Amino acid sequence: MFGGQLLGQAVLAASETVPDRLIHSVHAYFLAPGVIDRPVRYQVENGREGRSFAHRRVTASQDTAIFSMNCSFRSAEIGWQHQTPMPDVPPPEDLEEITAIVARRDPGLLDQWISHFAGNNPIDLRPVRSDLALERQSTTRRQTWVRIPLLSGTDDQAIHRAGLAWLSDYWVSSAGLVLHRHPLPGPDVLLASIDHALWIHRPVRVDDWLLFDADSPVAQDGTALVRGQIYDRSGALIANVAQELLQRLR
Repeated sequence: MFGGQLLGQAVLAASETVPDRLIHSVHAYFLAPGVIDRPVRYQVENGREGRSFAHRRVTASQDTAIFSMNCSFRSAEIGWQHQTPMPDVPPPEDLEEITAIVARRDPGLLDQWISHFAGNNPIDLRPVRSDLALERQSTTRRQTWVRIPLLSGTDDQAIHRAGLAWLSDYWVSSAGLVLHRHPLPGPDVLLASIDHALWIHRPVRVDDWLLFDADSPVAQDGTALVRGQIYDRSGALIANVAQELLQRLR
């Protein structure tokens, strides 16, 4: 089961219990593999209800716990502002879709990943460097424009923030692989999320383009740390993400 699915659904489950505030911080652990054709039960516990913040704990289970998440909600406030500027990259309209890149890739690409990227995929993904999108690199930096067009019919911030949680587990993990091999897992590598953190700083719309600027500062002992900054088209820093990955050689 894709970890982003658990993240997104857990964010939605927690958000239903806090109707007057928005989620801004997520810290999650993936405890065991999920089975995709079985239902998942989400249990939300009220950790604290303060004047400025609310805290929730979410556990996802399939007979036993497979995922746990602590998250925080807050109301908007007036305060100082600063941010790291968005990198200077081409706009998404000038870039190739991942489906076109996959279509011309050599036949050695795993069939399951061809199906994943070129099939019925709700994500529109456009790498800034199409020539390196599916290749080994000399740096861990990965810059990609992404969006979920299917969510264009809603203005609900809870849904868009759940969509952002879903996206935040989707492509940033490739930053941990690209110094050593092409960025797609295969039979030679076990790739799985261990934990995941997401901080949402501003309102977000995942049906419009978001730039994911990710890298991996370290890999050691079969794990890699990846991190990313997420910008909207205007250059506003929307969110930060960090994730530890298991990337074990089989």
